[in-house]
Amino acid sequence: MMREGRFYAIALLWPLFAIGCGREPDGGPPEIHYGDSVCVECDMIVSDERFATALVVEGARGPEPRIFDDLGDMLHYEVRH
Repeated sequence: MMREGRFYAIALLWPLFAIGCGREPDGGPPEIHYGDSVCVECDMIVSDERFATALVVEGARGPEPRIFDDLGDMLHYEVRH
């Protein structure tokens, strides 16, 4: 009896897990790869997580990440765009 209950629980929950795993992320901050990502404003490599900033802008193909090596560069970018 106990095995049947487990089987039905797994059979009912499995599709929910499969659907959840196939979804795209709903957004959130862009991922910054320190030492590899480049600031879109000044072309410097982003290496210090204390100062790095990022935002997502609406581009021609949907949301596009913009990564900056400090807050000043992000503010300059926002003023210009």
